[in-house]
Amino acid sequence: MILLTPSAGSSHERRNDPLFDARTAAAAGTDIDPYTLVLWRVLPGRRELFLDCWRALIAQLQQLERPPLMGSLVESLVDDHLFYSIASWDLMRDITSMRQHPECRRLVAELQALCDLSAGGTYRGVLSLDTSRHN
Repeated sequence: MILLTPSAGSSHERRNDPLFDARTAAAAGTDIDPYTLVLWRVLPGRRELFLDCWRALIAQLQQLERPPLMGSLVESLVDDHLFYSIASWDLMRDITSMRQHPECRRLVAELQALCDLSAGGTYRGVLSLDTSRHN
């Protein structure tokens, strides 16, 4: 059985309140199930450098006091220059801390320099897929 459920820890009241946004949550220290999501289009001939830089960023993220809960870099099956990265975080302030970390900033800038497009942002989980009960 595949189960679609509201993300763990989500609050129906918070999700439907248009005044409740990431800035409000960060200020209040409230859990909003935050994610980072980025589209990356790598310049021709830069794919291996891009992947090497990602390996370095992953190593750095693992050293953070509060690293992402999970993360993935996925590559398009039809365009080997197109990637998406997604990471799940415990709290908004963990994302803020990562973005302020000097080595993370340097590595993200290096990744951006290897791309002709990098577009992303911070999102909140709304629904999730849980197949762990599938036997």
